[in-house]
Amino acid sequence: MPARKLFCTIVAVLLLTSACSDDSTSPEGTLTEEEILQISQRMSEVVLSGLAELEDPGSGILGSGIDIPCAGGTVNLRLSNLEARDSGQTVSFDYEAKPDGCVLSGEDIVIWGEPSIAGGITLSFLNGTEEIEGEITFTGRLRYTAVNDGRNGTCDIDLVESSMRTTTEATFSWKGTVCGIEIDHSDQRP
Repeated sequence: MPARKLFCTIVAVLLLTSACSDDSTSPEGTLTEEEILQISQRMSEVVLSGLAELEDPGSGILGSGIDIPCAGGTVNLRLSNLEARDSGQTVSFDYEAKPDGCVLSGEDIVIWGEPSIAGGITLSFLNGTEEIEGEITFTGRLRYTAVNDGRNGTCDIDLVESSMRTTTEATFSWKGTVCGIEIDHSDQRP
């Protein structure tokens, strides 16, 4: 599958990942489940947006990394171990992302890598491009500040985001632990 077509397909999938969970409670001073899901969704967008840089072999995305703008800051993103299997129907790679002062849209939470968030991504294109199955793992630590109420701290992350998109619907799930909070959330969208 040509890189541009793959990138356009991935961007379409990402546009569907903007769902948030219901409000949840969390220990005072930590992030809520909703805020954690927003962080994972924004990090997914940033990591997958780096795929466009694969079209430019000199971009550095597969070497030292590149800085990708985020609201209020940048994310240094480095991809590695890019592999296409099954005639390009399955693509996988590892990533390391170092957010630096990124403000979550609509949340007034600023995040930094402490030192980074890393993981792997696997995308499988089933029945051509009519069904896309994906998995993104997040492991690492981040530092955060909630501008409105002064909460701040560092969080260990061990989270998996899974998705399945068809021509009629998309389902997403997040499972793992972030900031000591167990996450087990699913969402479905038309």
